[in-house]
Amino acid sequence: MRKYLILTAGLCLIMLVILCVRIKDILGDTHKETPVAQDSGITFYNVWIDSFEDDKLFVFCEGIMAQFDINDNYSEDMVIVGTVADITILSDEVKNIVYKSERINDKILSVDEKGLETSLRGRIDFADNYRIYGIYDGVKQLFREDISVGYSVSDIVLDNNEVCAVLITGVASPDKIRVAIMTTGYEEYYHNEVVLSSDAGMVMNINGTQYPYDAGMEVRFDKNNGFLQQGRVIMSPPDGGRITIHNVLRNGEVRMYRGNIELSLTDNGIVIINELLIDEYLYAVVPSEMPVSYNIEALKAQAVCARSYAYMQASRAKLGNIGAHVDDSTSYQVYNNTPETTESIRAVNETSGCVLTYEGNVVSAYYFSTSCGHTANGSDVWLGMKDVGYLSAAMQNDAPINEIYDLSDDTIFRQFIDNPTVSTYDTTFAWYRWHVTLTAAQIRESYEKKIKDRYEANPSLFLVKNESGSFVAAEPYDIGNIKKIRIAKRTDGGIITAIVIKGSKKTVKILSEYNIRILLAPYSSDITRNDNSIVKGLSLLPSAFFYINKESGKYTFHGGGYGHGVGMSQNGAGKMAESGYTFSDILLHYYKGCVISRM
Repeated sequence: MRKYLILTAGLCLIMLVILCVRIKDILGDTHKETPVAQDSGITFYNVWIDSFEDDKLFVFCEGIMAQFDINDNYSEDMVIVGTVADITILSDEVKNIVYKSERINDKILSVDEKGLETSLRGRIDFADNYRIYGIYDGVKQLFREDISVGYSVSDIVLDNNEVCAVLITGVASPDKIRVAIMTTGYEEYYHNEVVLSSDAGMVMNINGTQYPYDAGMEVRFDKNNGFLQQGRVIMSPPDGGRITIHNVLRNGEVRMYRGNIELSLTDNGIVIINELLIDEYLYAVVPSEMPVSYNIEALKAQAVCARSYAYMQASRAKLGNIGAHVDDSTSYQVYNNTPETTESIRAVNETSGCVLTYEGNVVSAYYFSTSCGHTANGSDVWLGMKDVGYLSAAMQNDAPINEIYDLSDDTIFRQFIDNPTVSTYDTTFAWYRWHVTLTAAQIRESYEKKIKDRYEANPSLFLVKNESGSFVAAEPYDIGNIKKIRIAKRTDGGIITAIVIKGSKKTVKILSEYNIRILLAPYSSDITRNDNSIVKGLSLLPSAFFYINKESGKYTFHGGGYGHGVGMSQNGAGKMAESGYTFSDILLHYYKGCVISRM
């Protein structure tokens, strides 16, 4: 029996006409035109011809498998299934089929709202009515983000030299990852100039023509470079060689990169992509994310988390518009901020191929610096995420306890922060507890500094109180002087997911722990940590595990932990390894229900 919803001809025609009206609303700019009924029938563009059985044509479009009678002029040997076509329907019957026969398989290097770039064909624009189908494990409607960049698991269907359909033929099994190298300071993706050299020499490939460069020779590219104007430039060192990017500094130093360096010219500047094997990428992720002085078992746990995360990111096109899977900043995983070491290479090699899986699927193994003694639910930190068992809030006690802590209760949470009676894996670390004091003026300054960016990123996470006292969707700008801050929601893990800021002009409710942390950022204030050490200013609060005291017009935030609080605490993992736990013990402690699998 078919897995799909199958509509018979009469009902199908009604449903498809309704879909004609709704396609733009559902898919935005993915389909720029909709079929229009004419005296000669209704034409639907770039549908998937699934099968032809018992004089019935089965057509998939917009998530529906439709069943039609077919005109007597079409015999069975004239119907081509497993392809894309335009079909015209009149009186519940398919009157005409126009097949799209040009189909290529090529490595897709980038994809955006206007088109895509392939390894052999270069840039190809999308047709007005293009569609994206998954044709493995049945057929389904997919979207641009589902296209795998850097892998040849998609067939491209062309019509008049435009992409009328992308057929995703399988799931990529990533062995490589494409990393966007940001500018110094991680400010943006676009470089005005790029300067490269290699310790072992390198070869430049542009449109199939190769140009060799000697070891140590610097090659300079700017936006007027003739090679870049011809297309994507690929710089490749010999096996074992590495390329230095001289125009990018990390911790005040230039870095060397394994794998290839790809350069592409955009209207905004030059994009640098480092394509390399995932394990080679991890060599420089592990030391950038965890001190290599930690026990090897902690480093191995970090390597498995980072590999799982990288594997998931390399399977999708989240940064497909610039041809990358991830960038090298904290938005994904920090890469090559600290160079690879013998310890990080060992940790990666000794766990090679190991990933975390849950119910048979590789997971995004989130991690963070330090817990407050309790972790958070993933769905509380990233609103809209489904609850998953392996990202559940849990106490991080290092010995059995009898007490049950409901940290959603503000009184219990305050006691937990001020007088911790439970010893946890993170207890001895500096960020375990912290406090910082801000004036109302400083809070207003922090709020106004970032509110436009945060609101434009997701307006649904901001509500403004109206005259009747209800919170409604509205612009949260110009709230005036800060009068009061109230915690509106604290979850069972203790994390704050909603606050209300009362200003002299507006009262605003802010949702999501990240928005809260960044809009209350202590840019110019001293943060006092658990060991009485001082950190001078941060661009966001250390965590959303905090409570607030107001006194003499000032607000003191008392909190614990550093980071979002979901998944593995890196410092907690370090302490577990120091106590004799193996990397598998550590991972199965933090990711309940997961299995360590080999890919």
